[in-house]
Amino acid sequence: MDYFESCVSAAERLSLEFAPSQIPEGEERLALAASFDECIEATGLEPLNYDVNNADEVAALAEVTIQLGYRLDETAVADDPRFDAALDCFQAHELLFPGRFESN
Repeated sequence: MDYFESCVSAAERLSLEFAPSQIPEGEERLALAASFDECIEATGLEPLNYDVNNADEVAALAEVTIQLGYRLDETAVADDPRFDAALDCFQAHELLFPGRFESN
């Protein structure tokens, strides 16, 4: 592993350790969810069905896949620019999905 890769790896580990302390609650969480919903709708998708207080990223991504007209096992969804746009929404609102920060 070169120096750059080592730095990126360390930054990712630190981010995963720090992020859970930043997960919003209450009104702040509702505002984040509203922003996420707006982002998803801007991609041309319908609002996703998820529990704001216990958002399941895997289930939400499955719903995106289905809304885009793909089967859940269809890898072609990854080539769809609308899927990329939706992924950008998930990334920008990652604190809405705390399950991504859990240790495996």
